[in-house]
Amino acid sequence: MKRRKQEELVEDFLAMVASFAGKIYDKRSHLVKKLVEHNKRFLQETLPINVDKTLKNKL
Repeated sequence: MKRRKQEELVEDFLAMVASFAGKIYDKRSHLVKKLVEHNKRFLQETLPINVDKTLKNKL
């Protein structure tokens, strides 16, 4: 149960990062992608879950 909550938190956090980054950088996709990738790496190093696998399962 705790693992699923962490996965949901990761999904929500990355969705917020992408949304706000899109607004801040005026939809300049290369900057948004760079910011999202940076945060994915940070979460991968910080949390005991596979972020890429979690996101693939969501899509």
